[in-house]
Amino acid sequence: MIMMLLHQKVRTGIFGLSIKSKVSGSWVDSHPKAKVGGVWKRVLKVYAKVGGVWKTTYEYEYVHTYGAGTFTDQDFDNLSLDKSLNVRVIIPADAIIIASSTSNYAIKTGTGYGGNLIIENRGKILGRGGNGGRGGLSGAGGNAGPAGVAGGNGGDTIHVECPLYIYRISGDYLSAGGGAGGGGGSGGGSSGFPSYANYYAGGGGGGGGAPFGLGGARGSGSQGRLGSVGANAGITAGGAGGAGSAHSEGAGSAGAYGASVSPNGTLNGGAGASGTGSFASAGGSGGSSGSLLYNPSGHSVTYSNGPQ
Repeated sequence: MIMMLLHQKVRTGIFGLSIKSKVSGSWVDSHPKAKVGGVWKRVLKVYAKVGGVWKTTYEYEYVHTYGAGTFTDQDFDNLSLDKSLNVRVIIPADAIIIASSTSNYAIKTGTGYGGNLIIENRGKILGRGGNGGRGGLSGAGGNAGPAGVAGGNGGDTIHVECPLYIYRISGDYLSAGGGAGGGGGSGGGSSGFPSYANYYAGGGGGGGGAPFGLGGARGSGSQGRLGSVGANAGITAGGAGGAGSAHSEGAGSAGAYGASVSPNGTLNGGAGASGTGSFASAGGSGGSSGSLLYNPSGHSVTYSNGPQ
């Protein structure tokens, strides 16, 4: 015996149930309809009696699938979703959703769902990486220069505005923005003759945190040698720190690497080391990673391994 429920909104923790039909040798999802008053209407829920107990065998689900490519700052309220019951948003393996800055989110879930919101992630959902810190500056007149600047913090990934289910598919990435490497400290010089000007050296800039954090500026100074700028990060790999400059009395250290993206979490950036020499200054600290979820209202979030 099968019972069908038409056009009645139902809230339930069961979702993703489907009826399949074999078409040309392949199993495909079926979307049942029933004729009511001479009009075909979509069936929202199907029950079957098993061992004397009614069990759900099908529940309507609206599916939105992203295409291949890179998408920034996705707000699901701006998508044309049928929110009357369950909604599944699929990020395929060749799609990347990324935040445009550390103050934005890769995804905002939106509100107003009549059922469950499911994100099925087969691709990459990434918060923005932090920028690298500036390298330590050269000193002057027998004094150490300013220390390396701390790396910037990475951004958060998903702004949770409703109850959420997240399906993790093998090979996917769900990661907050990595922290950026701190700039290297400037090298201190000798206060002896013949010239202070020859005994100072700038530190290297910190590498950018993945994804796409910018490398830090090089350390410099009016009386010192210049360090090198830090490298920008790629999508998943953090940027390398810039090299420090050196002289016979000391050296500025290299900036630290920016954090890379972790497939299943977050990573912090490294700290720049102190320079060497009589008047060396410290390197900057590494930036911290963002959070996978920004969930100020405390909505429920459930992770699971989704269909392969």
